[in-house]
Amino acid sequence: MKYFKVLIGISILTCLIGCIDTETVIKVKKDGSGTLEETVLLSNAVTEMMQSMASSFGGDTTEANKEEFNLLDEDKLKESAKKMGEGVSFVSAEEYKTDKGKGYKAIFTFNDITKLRINQNPGDNVPSKPGDNKTAEPEYISFEFKKGKVSTLKIKCHETKEKEPSIKKETPEKASGDSAKVDDQAIEAMKNMFGGMRVAVSIEVDGEIVKTNATHADGNHITIMEMDFAKLMEMPERLKEFSVSNPGSVEEVKKMVKDIPGIKVDLNDEIVVKFK
Repeated sequence: MKYFKVLIGISILTCLIGCIDTETVIKVKKDGSGTLEETVLLSNAVTEMMQSMASSFGGDTTEANKEEFNLLDEDKLKESAKKMGEGVSFVSAEEYKTDKGKGYKAIFTFNDITKLRINQNPGDNVPSKPGDNKTAEPEYISFEFKKGKVSTLKIKCHETKEKEPSIKKETPEKASGDSAKVDDQAIEAMKNMFGGMRVAVSIEVDGEIVKTNATHADGNHITIMEMDFAKLMEMPERLKEFSVSNPGSVEEVKKMVKDIPGIKVDLNDEIVVKFK
């Protein structure tokens, strides 16, 4: 079971995180203000589990009294707006359902994108078990902006909170042997656990992009990352390598999945977008 540490750096509840689909779209106007649209979806299996847990916690497990689980919590979203930065406000939210799961779509506004900070770690969107106070390690995306005839937006993807320097772990001499120990049963368990995970963050500018170093740009839309872990689950050998390497952050995960077909990540330390 030690191989399930594979995504521990971007998870607070490994039994839930793999079944979450989050998408954040930041729309930037020419004056540096804009909107942020956040979509969060939990799989049907997790939704049913959370309903059962809520009912059990309340002491009544009968079907008739099973508590309806709802991921949409406006109070929590208002608190999230405060964490995103000065001048960020919660506007509205609505329930969102698909054949695969249930969640919400929320809209926020911001006055100044340079005050905005986005946590690209999806852990904060995962509901915690009763009595669980764990929080995910934040990994922020921050911005710089200069207004002009041609405005310049800079996206910084590597801002993390200060912490003590980590001690590099020694790599065992027989890493290949460790990889071999990841048997088919463990691989299948990992597929079930993380196969439904998807994290996407993108930017849309109000205007025409005249120059950018972004890896994935399409019209006025720039993809910072779109990581669908179902793509990784289709590659058993890569999955074994991934489990042995045990990435401890979103940025480390990006580097490991960057060449997998169907996954988009931008590894630039700073993405520069000039638009008018």
